[in-house]
Amino acid sequence: MILFSALLAIGGLVVTSLIEQFYCSLTNWLKTLPEKLKKATPGILIGCKTFVDGVRERIRNGMVEISRNYSKVGDEWHMVSAERVVGMNEVPAEIVEETAACDNGLLDVTEELELYLEG
Repeated sequence: MILFSALLAIGGLVVTSLIEQFYCSLTNWLKTLPEKLKKATPGILIGCKTFVDGVRERIRNGMVEISRNYSKVGDEWHMVSAERVVGMNEVPAEIVEETAACDNGLLDVTEELELYLEG
């Protein structure tokens, strides 16, 4: 019984560690985007949504991280999207499962990312 409890605790730490690594990698990528998007984004950047696409790249054994960046010029809204492919070994199993449960395979992880950044 004690061995089972110890294995369960270690398993929980491994899963937490994988999710931590995933969001750390995602935030590091997002930090590089502002400079790259300055030329492509008109006006002032107002908001950003972050997604994981689990359908499109699964054939190539990867998933796509998507950042949609919103700006407004006058009364007109603009959206600029940036994407990168990550290997399936870099994506935690629970994220893969959640993308599979989505109708279009596009999982919005904006809120989870904000919680991660808040600590």
